[in-house]
Amino acid sequence: MQSSCSLVAKCLFLSFTTCYRSLSESKQPDNPLLSLIAKTVPLLNGRDSDGNSIFLGPQGTKIPRYLLLVFLAKSTPTFKLLGKRLGDSDYFTLYAIGKVAESFKSIKPWHIPVHYDRTKVAKRIYEMVAKDGYVDIKKVAGDMLITTTQRGDELCEGLLPDLITYATLSEMAPVKVLNC
Repeated sequence: MQSSCSLVAKCLFLSFTTCYRSLSESKQPDNPLLSLIAKTVPLLNGRDSDGNSIFLGPQGTKIPRYLLLVFLAKSTPTFKLLGKRLGDSDYFTLYAIGKVAESFKSIKPWHIPVHYDRTKVAKRIYEMVAKDGYVDIKKVAGDMLITTTQRGDELCEGLLPDLITYATLSEMAPVKVLNC
């Protein structure tokens, strides 16, 4: 007779392999926001897949990139675990937001992180957009905690169609001009 521990272990193993198989065979992402960001990392970094400056360039995409990282952290259960719940919002340290950006290193198709500057620069960017009402900053026990406001969430939701459109158009084959 098998012990109950080995039976539980077998059940867990079978559940895991079944779940893994269904995830690997699935064509639809479970989190479309995470999938979208993963597919547009070079664009968010202001570069194409060859490293050439595109779209608004690395400096021009900095504010949208930083806002989208916080928006993604708030909207994705896995990243929410990196935050702290204060009132009715999830707040994130600069370090946690950096971890979200770094996590894209292991995600297809690019395997590159979302560019995120060192803490001093990131702090300055978030303080600047806080003045425009896109983020809320709280200081708790020496940590700077950041969340997007409703205005910031609305801006991020508006940025997503732009990213999709630009990413789609930038992947189109160039038009050939015929000499007649």
